[in-house]
Amino acid sequence: MTFLLQASLFAALAVSYQAGEMSLNDVVQKVNPKMVKIYGSGGFKGLPAYGTGVLVSPNGYVLTVANHLMETTDLRVHLYDGTRLPAKLVAMEPELDIALLKIGTDKSKIDDLPFYDIVAAAKAPLANPGTAILAFSNQFQIASRDEPVSVMKGTIAAYARLFGRIGIFEAPYSGNVYVVDAITNNPGAAGGIITNRMGDIIGIIGK
Repeated sequence: MTFLLQASLFAALAVSYQAGEMSLNDVVQKVNPKMVKIYGSGGFKGLPAYGTGVLVSPNGYVLTVANHLMETTDLRVHLYDGTRLPAKLVAMEPELDIALLKIGTDKSKIDDLPFYDIVAAAKAPLANPGTAILAFSNQFQIASRDEPVSVMKGTIAAYARLFGRIGIFEAPYSGNVYVVDAITNNPGAAGGIITNRMGDIIGIIGK
């Protein structure tokens, strides 16, 4: 089955995959430390109280999707090593379906976290149809503390413009998306990422 993955933030992303350069385990070890599990509001109308995000700076900025998890004063993030930290919403762009969080407090100094440089990634070519991808997310809340997030294999089927209303937000989504041959829109998966087989980020998993 084919599902849409958000890629509007990344106008162009790295896809240089050469078979045999990295094993799947090596890619997982490269990507997992940059992933976070997000916990916020939920539990009503069947909406999960958990989701996924990706670190985009060494001092704790997290990129995720704009969804119901943000509607709480008790937003929390679990790092790859099980560390639990409070988080706050810094910015949200419903039209692009993205949100930016900051983890930690004013008293806690965070400056050495592994992260994806999305500014640099955006300067690379787009992923082509047929590109083999990996989807990383905390689907079904399989990972809660220091467990690694889930990994799924798939293939990019297309890259297209999408206009549509998604979820409960009033603003319609408007942006580019990757159409992926993989079942990635499971509960908790939103905010996860897709990468090529070298672990280079390609896009964010949408709702």
